[in-house]
This record gives sequence, structure tokens and C-alpha cells, in this order.
Amino acid sequence: MVLPGILVELGRAVEFITVSGDTWEFPKNGHFVLASPTSGRGRLYIFSANFRRKTKKLNSRGQGLRSKFTGKPTDENKIVSVAEPKLYTLGRCKSVAYESDKYGRTLKLYEHKFGYPPIVRVDSKNTPRLVVISSGKIRITERGVLG
Repeated sequence: MVLPGILVELGRAVEFITVSGDTWEFPKNGHFVLASPTSGRGRLYIFSANFRRKTKKLNSRGQGLRSKFTGKPTDENKIVSVAEPKLYTLGRCKSVAYESDKYGRTLKLYEHKFGYPPIVRVDSKNTPRLVVISSGKIRITERGVLG
């Protein structure tokens, strides 16, 4: 699987739950990020802040997506670049929870339950630092995560 060169940060990942009922919680001090490709379609990425990454300037497509999602001006936008590891299929994702300060609010917890459970892939089956949630139905909009 090829990871995109640029990801748009959407918030802090809190947890995801698989269809089989396994809950994967991310520690607050681990700074796990929920991100999307600049297209806002098809995949969600969760990764640790200490995972190899670097910050770059947002392109106009990424600026538009982040602004639409958060309601914030583009100068506050964040993006990240992530190295590409080998990924293992974990199962299907029932829901994902994340915290975001969308629309200038303080951090608020959001949970998205998937209508059709997308595939979950991880870089490590024991202690993942990268989680990729894939489905052609995933969309990022001003309402949040859809799909």
C-alpha cells in the first residue's frame, strides 16, 4: 500500500473498535493523530507523533479540506508526512473516536460509526504506531467523518 506524501491532520485519535469487538485505545500522552489524504476520501490514518514524520506547507487542496473540516483559517492548518511501513490487516473497523477543536471550540470528543465497516491495517499487530482505515465510502466534510 502506498501512503500519500501529505496528510491533513484532523484531530487527536482516541480509539477505534473492530467489528469483532476489540477496542484499541490511544494514550493521551502518546499524541496519536487522526489524519486524511488531501482528497478527503477513501482512508483515515492514525499514527503516533513519534512515528517518523515531518511537517510541510499545505497545498491548496489540503488547505480547503482542513478549513472545511475545522472552520478555521488556513494559516492554522497542519499537515504531516509519514514514512511507508509494511502493513498487516487487522480486521474491519466498527467506529473511530477522536478529539478535535473544530470551529474554534475547546477539544470535543467525536465518534464516527461506519455504515459499512472499512478494513483496518496496522504496522504492528502488538503495538501499532500507524493505523490505516480504508474504504471507498469514507469522506471528510464540514460535518466531520462520513462513510
